[in-house]
Amino acid sequence: MRAIGTIAILGVLLGAAAGPARAAPADANEIRQADRHCQAGLKALQTGNFAKAREAFARAFAAAPNFPPAHLGLGHVALAEKDFAGALAEYTAARDSWGTFGALLDELEMARWSRTQDEIRRLQDELREMQNRERGLDTGESTSTAQRTLQTTLEQRIQTLEAIPMPQTGATTEPPSDIDFHIGNALFRLARYEEARTAWETCAQKNPKFPLVRNNLAVLYLKAGRIDDARRAVAEAEALGMKVNPGLKADIESAAAQKR
Repeated sequence: MRAIGTIAILGVLLGAAAGPARAAPADANEIRQADRHCQAGLKALQTGNFAKAREAFARAFAAAPNFPPAHLGLGHVALAEKDFAGALAEYTAARDSWGTFGALLDELEMARWSRTQDEIRRLQDELREMQNRERGLDTGESTSTAQRTLQTTLEQRIQTLEAIPMPQTGATTEPPSDIDFHIGNALFRLARYEEARTAWETCAQKNPKFPLVRNNLAVLYLKAGRIDDARRAVAEAEALGMKVNPGLKADIESAAAQKR
């Protein structure tokens, strides 16, 4: 079945480091230092330099032991390396340690959200420029496949960033929906489908504007023979602006025809 290949894995990356649990440091400066190391680790992760990413995450952990974004980042590294059990362990540690840091994460989350808004505006400007160039093409010219792919990538990136909710002061004792999304990804790769469904449904409930999780739920619903639920999840993802893989939609309709 083609649909299994349409699962959305990356979503929104946050940061990373792991090690023995210890009480969270009270010094907010240590938290900010850990976050800077996490951001460096994230950049290394995005370029595929996993060794450098781990080094940065280790520094983050040294500054703030059991720092949740550090666990989360190591989960991303493990998932990229197909160590799905390791990814699940790190994502679970991020979820379980989130409340320990409580309000100390408020400032970081708000600053990160503000940077996200700046990134959205930059990408929107880039997309508009690309569309304007396309409209200005001579009659004999056409948009290349590479240009169309880049435009789609920009649109999906903007949609993913726009789905990140504004942090609520004092609300960081509750793990963000992203963690449930990533936990579901790891569980899916471990073939623990019912647990993955629970994690993704929790994510969807926490963040109704996150289209990637509805795409993933559609894959699971289809796998379980829940055709109507799969169709609904696809419709919700598309309503949120996601371009769902045509192969997934075709598989859903094929399964529906076989059940008649």
